Amino acid sequence: MIKYLLNNLINYSINLDWKIINKNNMNQIKKKISFIDQINQKISIYELVSQAAGLSLKKKGKNFMSLCPFHEEKTPSFSVSPEKNIAVCMACHEGGSPTAFWAKLKKITLESAAHELNYKFNLKILNTPQDYVQNKLISILEYTQDFFKSALQYILHNIEDHYASDYLLKKRKLTLELINKFHLGYAHVHPQALQNHLLHKGFKIEDLLTLGLVSKSQNSSEEYYSFFRDRIMFPLTNSNGKIIGFTGRSLKDNPNIIKYLFNNNTILFKKTNVLYNLFESLEFIKQKQNVILCEGIFDVIAFYKVNIYNTIATLGTKLTLEHITLLKKNTNKITIAFDGDEPGIEATYKAAELLIKHKMRVFIWHPPDNQDPDEFWSNPDNQKYFNYEKLLQNSQDYVFYMIEKYLEKGLDTTILNKNILNLIKYYDEQTKNDYFRIIYKKYSLFIANDIYNTKIMNLQDYKTLMCQNYFQEIPKPTKSIVSLVEKEILIEILLNPEHLKSIKHDIYDYVVSDINILKLIDQIDIYYQKDASENEIKDGIDLERFMEIYGDFISELSKEFDIYGLFLEIKNNYLFKKKIRIQKSENLTEFYCYLKRHLIDQMRQELKILKNKLQNLSEQIIKTNNKTDNDLTKLILLEIARKQRELLKLKNIGVRDESKNDN
Repeated sequence: MIKYLLNNLINYSINLDWKIINKNNMNQIKKKISFIDQINQKISIYELVSQAAGLSLKKKGKNFMSLCPFHEEKTPSFSVSPEKNIAVCMACHEGGSPTAFWAKLKKITLESAAHELNYKFNLKILNTPQDYVQNKLISILEYTQDFFKSALQYILHNIEDHYASDYLLKKRKLTLELINKFHLGYAHVHPQALQNHLLHKGFKIEDLLTLGLVSKSQNSSEEYYSFFRDRIMFPLTNSNGKIIGFTGRSLKDNPNIIKYLFNNNTILFKKTNVLYNLFESLEFIKQKQNVILCEGIFDVIAFYKVNIYNTIATLGTKLTLEHITLLKKNTNKITIAFDGDEPGIEATYKAAELLIKHKMRVFIWHPPDNQDPDEFWSNPDNQKYFNYEKLLQNSQDYVFYMIEKYLEKGLDTTILNKNILNLIKYYDEQTKNDYFRIIYKKYSLFIANDIYNTKIMNLQDYKTLMCQNYFQEIPKPTKSIVSLVEKEILIEILLNPEHLKSIKHDIYDYVVSDINILKLIDQIDIYYQKDASENEIKDGIDLERFMEIYGDFISELSKEFDIYGLFLEIKNNYLFKKKIRIQKSENLTEFYCYLKRHLIDQMRQELKILKNKLQNLSEQIIKTNNKTDNDLTKLILLEIARKQRELLKLKNIGVRDESKNDN
């Protein structure tokens, strides 16, 4: 039991934000530093700056000079020293070692830069045992990609009127340049062609099975055949540009044959975590601060025909939390370019609603006449007269797009008002205010929002504004430690409905402090009783299904706290992914008591912070006696009272836990 508790506690502590430096942490830090140092030693800064970054260098003494990539200038001040293996701007002082330079250039972390350079320069420096396994599997996929590409290149240049080349060049109207740009390939008809090639290269059949490149024959356990046969092949990469899998498009118009096959759900690749062409388009997405989301792979390629490069696609799946997380790292603006037919429009609605909930600005572009983007861009006239600027001009903000749909339906004013407020409720106050003004100007609609109008009136009160500015300077308290325990409670009940009763009666009355978490636990209880499938009761709740069924409830709760972020954390939690659960209810109670005792020291730190804040506020009151009016003094006193209640609450939790220890 103690071993189980310690294992859970260790796993739990991995996710904590506290900066506790222990021996294990120091070892991890040393490993990271050692890995980064090895990368810096192996890579020539001159080669990195001149070739990988594409800067023009001119010799000046021992060093080389260039215009700085980090700020605009007319006179070169960026100095590259091959002797010291560093590159630094003499004006803005940005740059440094190879990894530091690359991290700044690509706007990523130092560790991510080290991994990218390790892969980019094919250094094959291993950071962890997991790196060794991943590098081996990625190497197999790279050989596979070369095999597929060579097969297609042979067909294109040596075989006339082959149906694969006809499909790409005539039906899809691709150029050889685009085929090479997207590394397209062809999978042989022969069932053993790929495995024979890879086994000859020294790889093992078990690894090919792990990657989903081959399958076992149903007739013999010792016979294998290629998973992809007679298909156009597209390599798939992750957000770091590493190849992780493939999709193959059938060349036969047979309804009994799956159109697109994926070697999905491998160690490296899950469709719901991948966006096609994301890594390749990152530079252009950041440059345009906009990403164009397509339905299909050929739609993405079609945009390249008119030099529009900030395009991505889902892989035949609906948009997921993982997709949105990837996108939000790079831009907050997205243009949905799905097919113009009825299913495409319906898919647009669903994607847009999900994106808006994550505060993204969403725009819509539908090709005319129910076409898909591939059909539209394959027309030479459209290629000639249409470009990125015209696409933006023909795109429409999703909020306005929906308002016009509502107006076409002739909705009642009250319903119209409610629907519009629902469209913009997730945005910040400034964005909402901008929408209110534009909606009034564009559609002569005044949106009745009592909360909004009240805030406008309050802002006209100078004293209130002054007090608001004062309290904006007071730092917010750090994240509640109890909330981390609450997350662990949620994980346990999402995995095992049998724990609900004991949690409700024995645990959450003294470790759950957030009313929203209590509401969520109650809703999970209802889900188990009414909507959960047999598999979910046995193996744990499907979060995507839960969110879909209780969408309105989730939307309401998201106004109070970031429930979408919480669910994403839970989905990525090791215990949740591996379905590792505490079997007995009494062990669950013991675990949380054990965990709370472990957290008491951290809670005492919170008490010290609060006491210091009280002292600072008291000193502020003395200072303000002759400088500000009584209103501000009263508000400061209210803040002190609130802090005292927080102190009392934390002390009570600590005493309560300690008293339980004594029993």
